[in-house]
Amino acid sequence: MIERHLRNGVMTEVYRARREGSGRERFEVRRFTLVASSDALRAVRRELDRIQALHLPAVPALVDVIDDPVGLLVVTSTPAEGATSLRMTLDAAGSLEPEECVRIVRVVAGVLDVLHGASPQVLHRRLSPDTITLVGPQREVRVEECGLAQALVDAGLVNARVPLQARQYLSPDELLQRPSPR
Repeated sequence: MIERHLRNGVMTEVYRARREGSGRERFEVRRFTLVASSDALRAVRRELDRIQALHLPAVPALVDVIDDPVGLLVVTSTPAEGATSLRMTLDAAGSLEPEECVRIVRVVAGVLDVLHGASPQVLHRRLSPDTITLVGPQREVRVEECGLAQALVDAGLVNARVPLQARQYLSPDELLQRPSPR
């Protein structure tokens, strides 16, 4: 059951949801207005399962990938309350303390190091303040959508040359329209 709209991305709408009959269990649902064949759905699920097998605590757990009449839905776990995107945090605070910035960058760099070291390599084609989440009073860092954009490309649902986020967050290879290493 959808509780509320959280944000819009370039290709997605993100919602907070809960399982009917469950008071505390919460999820984030990313809705892509894409029509997916069963083969494409399996390809997306396979890639996201591969990322889950890396057991990264800063990457939300995948709950399900669903082909729904409203589009492709990717469901991930989320804390019950107190999660906000880095973008929303920066918009509200204006800036962060240097120590907080270093802490966030270390966590994100650690996640990227593991993803880039995987075989085959996993690319995060949508890394931006919108896909970094701070959770709870300790502001635990989570990196959302790891490998999701690349999974959509690999499944043939998205053209690899189409930018999947705002220009200022594209990698140099994407800006130059070079093919990804995969």
